[in-house]
Formats: sequence, C-alpha cells, structure tokens
Amino acid sequence: MKLNKGEWSEVYVFLKLLAEGKLYAADKDLNRMADRYYSVLEIMREDIGKYFKHQNGKIFILNKEGEIYKEYDSEEFSSRSIRLLGSIVGSKAPSFEVEGTTNFMSELGISKLKAKAQDKRDIIIKVHDSVIGTDDILGFSIKSNLGGSPTLFNSSKSTNFIYKIEGELAVKIIDKINLIDSKSKIRDRIKAIYENNCKLTFEGLDNKTFKLNLIMIDSCMPKILGEMLLIYYEGKGSKLADIVKIMEQNNSRNYDLSLGHPFYSRRVKDLISGIALGMTASNIWEGRLQITGGYIVVRSDGDVVCYHIYNRNEFEDYLLENTKFDTPSTTKFEFGKIENDLLGNRFFKLNLQIRFI
Repeated sequence: MKLNKGEWSEVYVFLKLLAEGKLYAADKDLNRMADRYYSVLEIMREDIGKYFKHQNGKIFILNKEGEIYKEYDSEEFSSRSIRLLGSIVGSKAPSFEVEGTTNFMSELGISKLKAKAQDKRDIIIKVHDSVIGTDDILGFSIKSNLGGSPTLFNSSKSTNFIYKIEGELAVKIIDKINLIDSKSKIRDRIKAIYENNCKLTFEGLDNKTFKLNLIMIDSCMPKILGEMLLIYYEGKGSKLADIVKIMEQNNSRNYDLSLGHPFYSRRVKDLISGIALGMTASNIWEGRLQITGGYIVVRSDGDVVCYHIYNRNEFEDYLLENTKFDTPSTTKFEFGKIENDLLGNRFFKLNLQIRFI
C-alpha cells in the first residue's frame, strides 16, 4: 500500500505513542515540555472495532468487547516506529510503500492504515491527565513536518474573497492586465490596477456559508481577513504574524489601541484556532469543537509533541507564529483576474489558503 509522508506520519504517531505511553506537550516554539505530558492509556480504532492498550511496558490488543487477544512488548512498537521514521525521512517519492510496516499493521489486524475520516480527527486517544486526575477520550489532528508543509486551511472555490475595483479601466487595459503571466502574476496584476489610478475595496465572499462562519468568530472577521489577504497578495508579507503587525499599524477598523489591547492578533488567533479545531468553509459551523484534544505535531527530527486545547495560549501562539498565506491554483479556483458583473462593475477575486511554515 502506497501512502504519502503525511499518511505514513499518522502510522508513525500510532506506533510511537503506544511504544512510549506518553504524549508530551509543546511550547509555542514546538519544543517538548519535559514536565508536562499525558499518559497514553489506549489508542482507539472504533472503525475496525479494536483498541490498543499500553500498560507496564506491554501493548495489548482488545476487541470491542474488551477481550485481550494479542500481546506485544512495547520495544517491538518502538523499533517499528524507528524504522518507519527512517523510511519516511529517506523517501523522495510523493507516495511510497513501506512493506515491513504494512505487514506489521496487518498482523495487528489493521488492514486500512489510515483511520476512517471522522470530522477532523486523525487519531482517538484515551489519556490520563495527572494534573486534574482524569481519564479522557480525546480526538487529535496530526500535522507532520517530515514532508512538505501541511495546510491549516485548504483552498476551494468557496474561499474566494471579492474586491470591487474603484475607478475607471478601459477594456484594452483590462485585457492587458489579465494577460500578465509573470511568476508573481497576482501581485503584478494588482500593481497594474493601482498604477491605473484604481483601488481594490473588499466587497464580500463568494460563499455565504463561509461568510457566516467567519461572522460566528467576529462580526468584523470577513473584513479583517479580506484586508489581510489583500496585504499578502500585494506582496507585503506572507506570515500571519507579520501581517497582523501591518494591520495594527494601519488600524483600518479604528480600534482604540492606546492601552495596548491586541485586537487584531486576538481576532486572528480566534480565527486560526477555530479553523484548527473544526471550522471549514463549506459546512455550517456552530462554534463547536470537532477536535476535543488538540494538535499532535511530528517535528522534523521525529519527536512527537502536542498542543492540548487546555493549553490554549501555547496552541494559539504556535498557530500564529507558524502559519502563512499561500497561493493556490488560479485556474482551478477561478480567481486573480478582472471580472465584470451584469451592471458593469469591475471585480477582482483573491483566494484564501493557509499553510504551516
């Protein structure tokens, strides 16, 4: 079975967490916090009716009735995870087979290596929190730094933002601008619009569901995100943290910043944590968290750490400092050129995609 690096990373997390029996928290810089961890009691694969329990250096496989029918030493899982890590790091192919891991997972009774998609959860873990003394069943999303930079928010036609062109443009000028095909063609087309004494004003979103989802976070969120996206495509920055600083300097929403209230960073953190924990563009979002645990991140050195939603400050700081806007395909998602409506108004669309750095 061929999987990409992200999918193999999910298998790696499964093996490594069972082997170690601990899931360590991370600080905002993705460093393991040695004194803060959650004991991994079980990893649950409800889609296949199996439960994998870590106890006293042993791994027990249980069926849905709670009966143990297989037992392994945790060292077996540890050695398997180390070998899989080497295969992931060493492969240069977009997808590849790891025969030894595939055979071992089949031996465990897992024929489908990737857990069935359920909301945004990639893995379901029963953990013990020693701080509050409870056992909880939590769903985590897994992001891996072993391959290419993963996305936080995927682009689609639903993520197009609409900007009205204020000013007059002759048809021949429009045609000339739309034919600009440089490496940074969106930025160059926007520059050409400005050079012809026109400006872009945020008008709205293509998708009503996405617009209302953003308003669930903050009534000004569509406009704030629309301004941030324009700053990115103008070529002034790509990191969300840097663009937030520009927003603070511009203060287009006219917030009272005299006492140092971080209005813009607060709203952007609410946005990206909402995205990380459940919000999508095309599904109605009621503000409920689909990820009840948080994020598990596979670092580039193979260490596995997490951001629990209880540690919200570190989680939000990590998201803000480690994400950026990215440019998806203009042809696939139909944006980046001057368009006309039936009333003769000129519009320009920009598409939203957020990727980890």
